[in-house]
Amino acid sequence: MSLKETPLGTPEQFNVVIEIPKGSPSKLEYDFEKDQMTSHFDFEHGFTFICNYGFIPQTKSADGDTLDVIVLGDNPIPSGTVVSCRPIGIIKQIDKGQQDDKILAVVIGDAPTYHYKDIVDFTEAERQKFIAFYAEIGRQRRKVVQIIGFEDKASAIETIKKAAL
Repeated sequence: MSLKETPLGTPEQFNVVIEIPKGSPSKLEYDFEKDQMTSHFDFEHGFTFICNYGFIPQTKSADGDTLDVIVLGDNPIPSGTVVSCRPIGIIKQIDKGQQDDKILAVVIGDAPTYHYKDIVDFTEAERQKFIAFYAEIGRQRRKVVQIIGFEDKASAIETIKKAAL
């Protein structure tokens, strides 16, 4: 089965195709036409992704792409891996003037992050880590990326429902 044929699952327990492993210095994206991961750019000055990053298959968000997902966890997950996740919230974001929200999720059964049930479990320091991370991405890409807020698990589930194809 091709990655583009990966089923969504449900809004409460969905599949995520990992594009960028935690710790990667490269911005990788899945190319649906070629059915493969492609490198879009490398970050500067030792900057790396702070979490695993991917998309929910069989979805379409407001920007026309699949829903983006930040997958919390201690270990990198290889690019192209499909993992079963549950939502804990949303990072509300504006990227180049467009809404570009990120679903926050944890891998089903991942003991180190299992304590996260909802965005309310995040400390202010954890929120600030994401704000700083996306500000640096914007700086390196010479564009404005702005986090405008965080929303809860229920909001994430509704967003996934609306984006499901």
